[in-house]
Amino acid sequence: MAVEQAFTGIRVLELGTRLSAGGCGSLMAQTGASVLYVNLTGYSSSVPTKHDYRALFSAGKSAVSIVCDVQASQLRELVSASDVIIASHDTDPDWSGVLGADWSDGKIVCDISAFGCSGPLSGQTATDFEVQALTGLIDTTGDAGAPPSRIAIPVTECLAALHAFGGIGAALRTRRMQGIVQNVEISLYDCAFAASASFLPKFIAEGKVPRRVGNRHPMTLPWNVYKSRDEWVLICTSSNDHWKRLANQLGDQRLIEDQELMTAAGRANRADQLDIAISKWVKEQTAEECVQTISRLSIPCATIAPLENHPLEVNLDHRGQICKLYDPVDERDVFVPGPVLRTIGQSGNVPNQIPSIDDDGGWSGVAATVKPGRSQEPQRPLAGIRVVEVGPLTTGPLCGRMLASLGADVVKVEPPSGDAMRQLPPLQNGQGYFFSYYNTGKRTVALDLKQQGDRAQLTNLLAGADVLIQNLKEGAFARMGFTNDVMADINPRLVRCDISGFGQDSLYSGRPAVDSVVQAMSGIMTANCAGNEPMKTGISFVDLEVAILSFGAVLAALERRDQTGKGVHLDLAMQDIASWSTQTFWNGAALPPASTVIDCQDGKVIALSDGDDCCKALGPLSAADGHDAHLRTDQTVTDVLTGLAAAELAAAPLNSVADTLNHPQTAARQLHSELLDPTGTVWPAIRVPVSLSATPVHATHVIGPVGHDAAALLDVSDQPRTSEAAN
Repeated sequence: MAVEQAFTGIRVLELGTRLSAGGCGSLMAQTGASVLYVNLTGYSSSVPTKHDYRALFSAGKSAVSIVCDVQASQLRELVSASDVIIASHDTDPDWSGVLGADWSDGKIVCDISAFGCSGPLSGQTATDFEVQALTGLIDTTGDAGAPPSRIAIPVTECLAALHAFGGIGAALRTRRMQGIVQNVEISLYDCAFAASASFLPKFIAEGKVPRRVGNRHPMTLPWNVYKSRDEWVLICTSSNDHWKRLANQLGDQRLIEDQELMTAAGRANRADQLDIAISKWVKEQTAEECVQTISRLSIPCATIAPLENHPLEVNLDHRGQICKLYDPVDERDVFVPGPVLRTIGQSGNVPNQIPSIDDDGGWSGVAATVKPGRSQEPQRPLAGIRVVEVGPLTTGPLCGRMLASLGADVVKVEPPSGDAMRQLPPLQNGQGYFFSYYNTGKRTVALDLKQQGDRAQLTNLLAGADVLIQNLKEGAFARMGFTNDVMADINPRLVRCDISGFGQDSLYSGRPAVDSVVQAMSGIMTANCAGNEPMKTGISFVDLEVAILSFGAVLAALERRDQTGKGVHLDLAMQDIASWSTQTFWNGAALPPASTVIDCQDGKVIALSDGDDCCKALGPLSAADGHDAHLRTDQTVTDVLTGLAAAELAAAPLNSVADTLNHPQTAARQLHSELLDPTGTVWPAIRVPVSLSATPVHATHVIGPVGHDAAALLDVSDQPRTSEAAN
């Protein structure tokens, strides 16, 4: 059964003007909802809006043009006919003033704004660029020896859209099962803070402020972009074995025999030398020749996909991620994203049209939806749902953590040695802070899935589960004996969420995928150039995106499962959602200008303009050392921002991740908190950035040691174990 029909019959009124409102509405349309795109006229916003990209964000929806202060009665009719309203209170008109104080009674309202409805920044309007700067995301992006650079992709808007999609799914489930109507609140600031989790542990544990690493990896090298004869190439080694294979391919006997380079620490000490050697080898070949050679070594690598009218990459075409539609308003063909929500054997809800300005899809005259009666005290949306999570590191575990925060019983299946992320430093009592962030609220069992007895234990777990999340290497789960046919026999009602780099239906069977490679192949690094060099984002943006998409997709799949009594098998690909994130640069749209960092008397400012324009606006500025800033001034941050604004140059205060951790807005929103484990040890926790008005989203406990919950979850009676390996 397909997730594409999960929200059939649900009416979503997309009033919100933010990019994230349009992105969330598009995801709802992919799951079968009837979405009405409202084009507000006679109203302007100080931030970029979805209307700047009307064709992209209205594709697959109906549309209506409204003069909000003239056609209030028509708007009230549309509100009355809706189940869900997507709004953006900081960039929209005051809907209470236009429609009345009770305008949204009985409706699920998902409000997406820069800072939410609480905290000292509440009510202020900010662009994606400003939120990136304020939360430290920009400070983590760019080369280590150069100033930070803006992230061209609207990352906070993308993350907010994905969180909003999951939040709406949770609210719809609560309405259906408990008769409770509640609202959803999403803050771009909250989403950005949660995305910075990987940069916080060293600061919390050791007081070390995170530093930029450019296209390198902070823990494993070599990992960088290199220029071939024709295009840029990314090569990512993540183990000693990878380095051995690469060194042999380079053919430099000194590198092959150098024992210091056989350790990660040794390679880190000589990273520049290794990059010079690899660059020399790469530039003698074409990008295609280089990638073919490195791929045969099973080392993650990619050609950097160019962005013209859309990302030029064959697997995106194969999976139907680039669609061409006729725009009747501008009277031209445009490229729009295909469906990122897919099930095995299904191509997803492909957008089939771009509506005219007044094609409301039959919304006019629809009877008002009825407010359900509240039947009981609220329970958390996923109370009673059991999730089995099999897979390491980031994507599956983050999805599992988010589901746990909604009340699901999430059982993390680890190998006896534990998830590799447990040992990522810094550690406390032998467990990494980063692992703790991504696994709060779960129970843990240890199973060696190469052993027949342990596979039987997993079978028993799956038979009683509602959801399976797995992000193992492609085909690994089936090779253990858990084929599609076997899984259907084990539990035909199971929602299965398969997360992979390139999708189950892919041209790249067996090809390893890591976040940087997928950024390279999806257009992100091209959009995000620093100078002439393609640049990855500082945060593992694609890992985060696919995890949050999976969170919403599982909620939608549970709705479909409950409708039909049959399970849903999701096929979610990192490359699909990464490409979706670049859409505002499709169809010939210009990339943003270069950024300039100015070191001020009391902080730093980043401007979306070059140094010459900044000097014209502010007067003579001195050159900086090039590490943290381009320019230096004796003026204050406030004076610099005022001067740049007077010259109509976009700019924002530039914070570090550490600054954001200590910001009053972070404290007011309770984005970072502490949990006690049973021994009394204090662990940091990050709040999932989805706020539900009636059923709060929160972490309940710190995950225990490996296998801590085996007695409660497994048959732990003595069983003979076989050394039989999986086929």
